[in-house]
Order: sequence, then C-alpha cells, then structure tokens
Amino acid sequence: MTGDFARQYRARGWRVLPLPAGEKGARCRGWQDLDLDLAQIPQRFANACNVGVILGSRSGELVDIDLEGDKALALAAVHLPATGAIFGHPSKPQSHWLHVAPGARYENFGDLLGDGKNTLVELRADGRDGGGAHQTIFPPSIADSERREWHGDTIAPAVIDPRALRAAVAWLAIGCLVARHVSRPAAERPGPDLPRLVWENDHALGRTAYRRAGWAASDELRAQRRDIPRADARTGEGRLLRDVRKTLLEHINPAPNGSDAHCATCRQAGSRRVHGPHAVNRHAC
Repeated sequence: MTGDFARQYRARGWRVLPLPAGEKGARCRGWQDLDLDLAQIPQRFANACNVGVILGSRSGELVDIDLEGDKALALAAVHLPATGAIFGHPSKPQSHWLHVAPGARYENFGDLLGDGKNTLVELRADGRDGGGAHQTIFPPSIADSERREWHGDTIAPAVIDPRALRAAVAWLAIGCLVARHVSRPAAERPGPDLPRLVWENDHALGRTAYRRAGWAASDELRAQRRDIPRADARTGEGRLLRDVRKTLLEHINPAPNGSDAHCATCRQAGSRRVHGPHAVNRHAC
C-alpha cells in the first residue's frame, strides 16, 4: 500500500524514502541523497514500511509546516496561507500544511517557557545554510499506532513566496505564545499588538516574539533610538507589515498590463483569502 503512494509522490517530483515500519525517522545512511526512480520503488517498498518525503529543493521546493501543539493546530487557519495539501493523524488532524516556496529554509519556532517539548511549529525545508535535508513521514504511514491521512480529496500545495510564508509561520508562533501565556481570544485576533502582549507577560519571551516579527523589542528600540530616525522608530512595526503586504500583493495580485503571467500559480493556490496580520484578498484569475 505504501508503495502505491510512494509511486504517486515520486510521479509528482517528490523524493521518497522507505522508513522502518512504525517509525518516523530515516535509518539508511545517506538518505539525504537518495533519489529512487519509479522502477526502484516496488522493490524498496516491498515490505510493510512507512514512506517519507524529502523536503525542499530535492522535491520541487516542497515545504512542510509541522504544527506541534494544540495552540498551533487551533490557530493555523487564522495565520497560515491557504493550501490544498494538508494531512495529519487522529490525535493531530490537519497538522501538516504543504506549500511550494522556492528558497525556503528550515526554522524551528519554540516557547522558552514551555515544559518539556517546547516546539510550537516547524518550517521544514532545506537546511539553514542551503545544505542538509529534512524529511516528513507521509500518508498512509503508521507511527505511534496512528495512520497519517490526507485531509480532503485533492493534493495541491499552494505556491507562495518564501518570505511571505516565513512571516506567516512567525506570526502563527507569536499567536501561540499569546494563546499560551496571555489569552486565547486575543491570539485569534491577529494584529501588530501581539508581540507587545507577550512582552507585557514576560520580557525575555517578548524579545523572542519581537525578533520573530522582525522588530526590535521595546527596551532594544529605546537603546537604539539615537541611531534611528524619529519616524522610523515610531513606525517600526508598520514597516514589517508593509513589506509582507507588498510581497503578498506582488505574488497574488494581477500582473500589470492585463498580463496573466502568474495566473497558473494563482490557479494552483486557489482564490482564497490569506489570513493573519498580513491579510489581503487573493484575486480570481
């Protein structure tokens, strides 16, 4: 059964690798460079093994947004761009959101104050230096006694600029911090005040939230104020929102002069609304 899915994934241009039955991690040496063709898959997946997909440039720039906690699962639809490729398992349904984001890099977003496992959400792609690799266990694999299953009838990862995707994931992580330490209702109303709410609860954690948003924290901003033009110091938060909005508009708004240069991308991503503090409307080509 996994062999059939492995062939489908490989036909999409995704690199697949066999994983030991019941496990999520790769065991074979050099798996990062494994590049099975369709003819090799039946033999490599003959046993009841799981199937993994190598992410990033090896698989057409495929990116997996891995939602680790219940807060990330609850807030994902508020902050993340829509996509047509989502899967999960019974205890964490819809916990993996797939996008195509050329040039995206791996990043882990955690909670400094969390107990035990502190990861909130992972952006799984190529390594930070462009090397290294990450993989994710894909449906219909079974691990921890739970089968991975696709959500919906189609598998169509949305195409998005990597900067916009990274910003969306960062805001999701900030929202998770607000939900954990401040207020769940506040986290469901995304806006530029979210890092401040975290800051008011805990300054160390607040600095992390500000840096994820690309801003200086309040005490850092005061320390730098002599070197920052007055207008910039007042509008530091607005600059990031404008940059993200500009990136998204360039990606999803109609091309100039009536051109449909990127309509294929829009058709794949779907004419849906992008949610979050960077929200704009997708156009319908």
